[in-house]
Amino acid sequence: MKKQGKRKSYGGRALSGLLVLCLLFGMLPTAALAAEEESQDGGTPSVVCAELEGCTGGTHDESCPLYAEEESAGKDALIPAEPTATEQVAALIAALPEYADAMPDDIAAIEVAQTAYDALTVEEQAAVDPELVSKLADLVELAQEMGLILSENNAVSTYAVNTITTDTTWSGAVTLNDDLTVKENVTLTLGAQVTISGNVTIKGGGFIKRATGYTGTLFDVPSGASLTVENLTIDGGAVYGDADSSKEQQVTVGYNCQSDDAVSGIKSTGSLIRVDGGSLTLENGAVLQNNFLLSTAQTYPGASGSAGALGAGVGIINGGNFQMDGGTITRQVAGGGSAVYCGGGSTFVLNGGEITKNFSGYNSSGGGAAVHVVSSTFTMNGGKISYNACHNNTAVAVQGADPQFTMYGGEICYNYGAGGNYGTIMATNGTAGTLKVDLLGGHIHHNRGHIGGAIVTYGAAAVTIAGDCEIDNNTGKIDYACANIISVENTGTLTAFCPSQRPLVPCPSGHPAQTQRPPNQRPDLGSITTV
Repeated sequence: MKKQGKRKSYGGRALSGLLVLCLLFGMLPTAALAAEEESQDGGTPSVVCAELEGCTGGTHDESCPLYAEEESAGKDALIPAEPTATEQVAALIAALPEYADAMPDDIAAIEVAQTAYDALTVEEQAAVDPELVSKLADLVELAQEMGLILSENNAVSTYAVNTITTDTTWSGAVTLNDDLTVKENVTLTLGAQVTISGNVTIKGGGFIKRATGYTGTLFDVPSGASLTVENLTIDGGAVYGDADSSKEQQVTVGYNCQSDDAVSGIKSTGSLIRVDGGSLTLENGAVLQNNFLLSTAQTYPGASGSAGALGAGVGIINGGNFQMDGGTITRQVAGGGSAVYCGGGSTFVLNGGEITKNFSGYNSSGGGAAVHVVSSTFTMNGGKISYNACHNNTAVAVQGADPQFTMYGGEICYNYGAGGNYGTIMATNGTAGTLKVDLLGGHIHHNRGHIGGAIVTYGAAAVTIAGDCEIDNNTGKIDYACANIISVENTGTLTAFCPSQRPLVPCPSGHPAQTQRPPNQRPDLGSITTV
């Protein structure tokens, strides 16, 4: 039998070790009681409260490890988290103005917000506040009206159509090469000239006016450009005095403008529209009004070649073209051609609309009619020239080399002249056989001239009246005893082919008027032929 050895006892040793550990534990600082506890899963130990005297009510004593943990967390909280793409887009949209307050200057910011929104993923877009998404959609639509064109995916591509929806001022010079819409009850104020480039239409029912302090031309249409104006008012800024009821000229136009002092507001040095080799068309609803040219202005050359205050409404030069299909030119004041000056081989065609209540001449002399044609062509197919006044030629003055006025239709009526006025239609200063006035239709009536109530030719001018042209109820100034329709002076000729029911009453040779005026002021009458 094998001898069994003696078993060693380990229980006493373990107990002794435990007692040593307890002794050592008791010698540690109190804060060590908050030492890291080992996590139950054997992972990273966690920090626990030491339950010191200052550890009450959710706060910790400075000696507690959790006090340092709390302080560290507070410092981390001061560093904001980076905003997400969704939050950034939401901030961009929130910063945009409300729909009612948006201006054309906001288009760029709307563009940025729309582009950023489009760059989001579908999930990110869904996380944007629906009210902000709706706000952006409304502003993008408004931006399109104000001049922003979006491509098919709504990304901004270019600016093209200009739409003015709120009162706006263009203080500097502008080149306009796209259509312009000025909405109804909205005013665009111009502080410098707008030059037209390409084919441009301006419309919308709004109002364009000259800014205080700016006196020059509002729109310039150079060669190669064309401008169409429809359903829109262009205003020169002049404010006229009340008409003197004792002065027929002022009663005719309805205001007093017979001196610079009689006018307040803006006194200009340039036309509302200058057509310098380009083309202009006025359509229905277009109104050109309230432009007063200073008597010292030098806008366009007259028949003598010297520049004068001509063409307050529209000035056409250098082969330009003006076609008036509708609209109104009114309350324009100039030395001559108050409504329209047509010179330099240019063309004016009147198809419709009205040229009315314009004044040519200032104090007691001068004035070259509402429409002044110098070495150019004026064709009247329709429309009306009415209630204009001046000191010389009330409605139409035709002068210079190779000018032509042809009337096929329309009316010239109720125009008034006094002082040195010659007639409602004046053909003068031409050379033999080159100045022609052909009245082939239309109605010339109730005009008041000075020498001839309807037509006066002075110098070498050929006037033909034929077809369906009606001339009646026109009068000349009584003190010249020439209260008739036609007066022909010097080498002018008139040939009439009017039906018997509309007879002409010319100023014949031997008329008493000749004896009341010195021969050197009123030479022998030219030839008159009535057929």
